[in-house]
Amino acid sequence: PASDVTKNKEIITGIQGRLRNLGFYRSDITGNLDEITKAAIRKFQEIVLLNSNPDGEPDQRTRDAIEKEHGS
Repeated sequence: PASDVTKNKEIITGIQGRLRNLGFYRSDITGNLDEITKAAIRKFQEIVLLNSNPDGEPDQRTRDAIEKEHGS
């Protein structure tokens, strides 16, 4: 449904903004889970979550960790 797309876009927008503030993402805030965003998530997963095989997917564990690191 369209509401899922809107919700997902809001989630990705939030992730992009937080990762930008944390220095992992340097591109435009688009709300799209594109390769640049996935690369930033992978870098976060590798450095903060100490994941030796980061997948770049914004799963719940990753989203929670991003929010915790960001402070909101």
